[in-house]
Amino acid sequence: MGQRTIPDLMGDRGGFFWGLQNLRKDIFVQLIKDLDRREKMGLTDPQCDEVKNAIRDLETEATEVVTSDGVLSKWFDENYYLVIRKFRDAYIKWNSDNHIMDDAEKAYHRMKCTDELRDIRHKMKVTEQRVIKKIRVDAYTLGEELDIKRVDAMHQCFVKLCDALPDIFVNLSKALVRYSTRVVE
Repeated sequence: MGQRTIPDLMGDRGGFFWGLQNLRKDIFVQLIKDLDRREKMGLTDPQCDEVKNAIRDLETEATEVVTSDGVLSKWFDENYYLVIRKFRDAYIKWNSDNHIMDDAEKAYHRMKCTDELRDIRHKMKVTEQRVIKKIRVDAYTLGEELDIKRVDAMHQCFVKLCDALPDIFVNLSKALVRYSTRVVE
């Protein structure tokens, strides 16, 4: 058998890149969907803090990705981490009600911010494609070296959020269950 290709590595169920794609394709989609359901009323300050903490924890986990050659570690710091930070900033804007606004204006403001969250989620795909190009030469080695436990820890940041606010993050909870049942031990 020859060396595995990038698409093989990206599609390995339970692998690092698969878990990373799951964050973008399912976890963030469901998080945005749950926030969209709260468009009219927003979140209370303590609820908002729970979401900010989950995203902050995700940022921290993203900076912990380490590879022996440093290529992917640097990529995470310079790219993925920054996209997560932009997502966090857009979320903060989503729930920052200007107390001058009436309810209709607040809902419109949240709708616009939800669109921005979706745009940032789409930028994650571009970021993932950049790393694929960078690691094309030694993809198999990196795919074997990168640990799914790091991506599990990224997903775990959202488990805490769902445990704290189960009535709000229903879709996100279901996505996390889907992820946990697909991971190969």
